[in-house]
Amino acid sequence: MASKSFSARLSLNILRIVSILFIVALAVVAVSSHVLMSREATRRATNMLEANIAKIETTLTSVEINTQNAAWIAENNQQDEARLFAITQAMVERNPYIVGSAIAFDSSYRADHQFFSPYSYRDTDNVVKSKLLGTEGVASFEEEWYRIPMATGECHWSEPYFDEGGGQQVMCTFSFPILDEEGNVMAIFTADINLQKLTDRFKVRKPYEHAYMIILSRQGTFICHDNPDYILKKDYRMLAEEWKQDKFREIGDAMLRGDSGMVPFNLKHDRAFSIYGPMANGWSATIICQYK
Repeated sequence: MASKSFSARLSLNILRIVSILFIVALAVVAVSSHVLMSREATRRATNMLEANIAKIETTLTSVEINTQNAAWIAENNQQDEARLFAITQAMVERNPYIVGSAIAFDSSYRADHQFFSPYSYRDTDNVVKSKLLGTEGVASFEEEWYRIPMATGECHWSEPYFDEGGGQQVMCTFSFPILDEEGNVMAIFTADINLQKLTDRFKVRKPYEHAYMIILSRQGTFICHDNPDYILKKDYRMLAEEWKQDKFREIGDAMLRGDSGMVPFNLKHDRAFSIYGPMANGWSATIICQYK
């Protein structure tokens, strides 16, 4: 009788041990699976972010090179008004991402015009048109795209803006200063890029269904976001305040510093993570993935 009781207790203990081991094994498998899935999600998001940044930088570099080459031609034809218009028009016609191009001269280099800037642009119907900027005053010559490179003598990418006086589109402008023989800036050659066209293709390139890409300017303004209402109207600080997400603000701060990394956080009651990294022109990009 005692032998049977002992055997029963032994069997029960063995069953308990096996059950515990089984539960532990399931937990280990679950944890390992979660770790592997998290690593795979991070890897896919990182690869896509790097690929998207490379594509954007290739486009921006092409814009910069074409502008510099055209500026050399403009420098050698600075008194030929018809030739200057032909140069800006060719810039727009031959470059799909360039929607506008101007040559804004310093007033001291044009005796016939106090403010002189041939400008060509692609309108909303994709028709290239030209007009002379500066004829109605100095407004265009007070904008960032002119003022900063004129003062520094260096190339400059502007903050995003809506161009009411020219192309009537949301854009950023690359400015290349043209120097005279003494090294003074005599004109600013510009190329405007349509931000909607630049970033639309990345809205459909997602590592996961509930993922999207954000691009911040040097000042934290949204250049690219899944929600078009945020473009120009909000920056990451305002959004962090609305969402009551200190972590999102910290991510934006890190992006503006030019850092790169991965940060998990909670976004609107969902778990999420951000993979972010810098771009060569001072912008920064992130892919945010939400767990739904």
